[in-house]
Amino acid sequence: MPGYQDIPLHPQASDIRSVDERVEFVVASSSAEEVADYYLDELEKRQWTQVDRWGLAFVYEKKGRQILLVVTDVKNHAKVSVSPFHPN
Repeated sequence: MPGYQDIPLHPQASDIRSVDERVEFVVASSSAEEVADYYLDELEKRQWTQVDRWGLAFVYEKKGRQILLVVTDVKNHAKVSVSPFHPN
C-alpha cells in the first residue's frame, strides 16, 4: 500500500488514491465485514495489534506507530481508508 509498506493492499483493491497521509481504495463485490476480517487476519500476521474499535473503524498499533483503518459499505463494494492515527 503506498506509504504503508508493511500493510498489504487488498487483492481486489481498485481505484487507489493517496491524499496527504491517507490511502483510500475500493474492494469490489465484498462487504465491509469481509474486508475488515481480511485486515484483522493480515495485520495480525504482521504483528499489528488492534488497540481500539468503533464499529468498522479500527486502530492498530505496531512499534509505537498507530493507524486508523475505516471500512464502509457502499453499493456493491466496500471502501477502505487507512491513515495515521494521532489520539488527542
